Amino acid sequence: LRIFFDDLDTAWFSCLDFDDSGRCNPEEFQRGCRLLGFRRNALQLFRYLDVSGDGVITLNELLVLGLPRARSREEAHKFARDTGHKARVDFEIFLKTRYKSTLLHAWRLAFCPGPCETHLMHAVNVEDFCNRCRSLNFQGNYQALWNELTQRVAHHDRRASGGTSFGGTSFGGTSFGG
Repeated sequence: LRIFFDDLDTAWFSCLDFDDSGRCNPEEFQRGCRLLGFRRNALQLFRYLDVSGDGVITLNELLVLGLPRARSREEAHKFARDTGHKARVDFEIFLKTRYKSTLLHAWRLAFCPGPCETHLMHAVNVEDFCNRCRSLNFQGNYQALWNELTQRVAHHDRRASGGTSFGGTSFGGTSFGG
């Protein structure tokens, strides 16, 4: 959760409380864990977090995780329901505007350190990606954005060899992973 979200409330509304009921059942929890890339036993974790033993988890039961709380419900909801597509479009606009350049050039300036010759071999992992988004002051749903980008790359990699795809632009070797 700490990789994708700055506070517990945004994580809750983005990945666990899909119906805004204030409760998360085991099925919602498993779905949220899959979205977050959690690869261990989600039901075992659910049972651990369900301290009341009533078969649902509430936001208060997740306080044990030690994540800070959002300043307001509105702040937590701001990007929580963004789809991957919306997050990607917002991100592309942000990069092009910030760097006053094409998407490819903006991507390289933001995410590819070192000389141009090394850009073709550069990989971005999830933690570095989210941290870089924060340092650029991009505000959005990092989890939805990461899943959108990595799914597009996986789809592209299955269809063709060569560079990865991001927003319809070939990034000639930049890869997303882990």
